[in-house]
Amino acid sequence: MLLRKAANDLVAADATLPTGAAFDTVCFHAQQAVEKSLKALLAVHDVCYPWTHDLVELLQVVTPHRPAVREFAAAIEDLTTYAVTVRYDEAVDPTPSDARAAVEVARQVHCLAGPLWPARALRRRRRPRGTFRPAERYQ
Repeated sequence: MLLRKAANDLVAADATLPTGAAFDTVCFHAQQAVEKSLKALLAVHDVCYPWTHDLVELLQVVTPHRPAVREFAAAIEDLTTYAVTVRYDEAVDPTPSDARAAVEVARQVHCLAGPLWPARALRRRRRPRGTFRPAERYQ
């Protein structure tokens, strides 16, 4: 579920980027894609992930399980601002190059997570009505 949601954020960022506007929205979706991809990496390793938008905190938890993420650490850390601040603070005004860079990092992190999931985990699972368990909501 998290990888599918991250992919949706990438679709939204990719669709908005060519408009030449709303670079804050592009960066927000890129940050969300990275956040969900990092949480998916933790979920595949059966690690409970923190309830946070702080990508630095998520990186600290993910890195021991997926050291390849270190390659993108600096770029990932820069995206944390786009989780909340970019939506409310006019002082944060990403440029077109900021937005393109954010989307590229999001795409790379998403690709790190994807191959770890078995195909059956990526398919939508249907449950009989009334069997939803809240803990599964975030996996």
